[in-house]
Amino acid sequence: MGNSTINKIEKSIILSFIFFIFFLTNLNCHGQGVAINTTGNEADTKALLDISAAGMSSTKGGLLIPRITSAERDAITATPPNPESLVIFNTTTNCFEAYYGSVWQSISCLCSNSPAAAGTISGTATVCPGQIAVLYSVPAIARATSYLWSYSGTGAVIVGTTNTAIVYYS
Repeated sequence: MGNSTINKIEKSIILSFIFFIFFLTNLNCHGQGVAINTTGNEADTKALLDISAAGMSSTKGGLLIPRITSAERDAITATPPNPESLVIFNTTTNCFEAYYGSVWQSISCLCSNSPAAAGTISGTATVCPGQIAVLYSVPAIARATSYLWSYSGTGAVIVGTTNTAIVYYS
């Protein structure tokens, strides 16, 4: 046999071997979800991602959601396609958020977003009947979106939903 024939046979054997290896690797591929666990079990057939800590102490871990700022979050949705149902932890607002219906929705927020305590009320302490437009105020309260003023006596009308209120005494 000539060198040409031997080269053709070698190429055929090599190609056959490559196709055989490719075929074997494809036998192990399937469209099931991904399992992350310590047992080696396959993912639940209804899950794309199945995370299990079976056999592990409950103090060994949990699911850590991506932690990003509001600015980083907004950069994600700056260009379509938008990630419907994406979940993040927003470090600016201390909230778990999900992208749904073209906006970010808060799922759960930590208590640190509550308004701060109100400061001391300033204004006239002693008023006379018929005195009008008596001004009262408190220092602006961090994270407050509105203010509710009340008076425990009778004969007064309060106007204001900011950190300043005007009281009309009758």
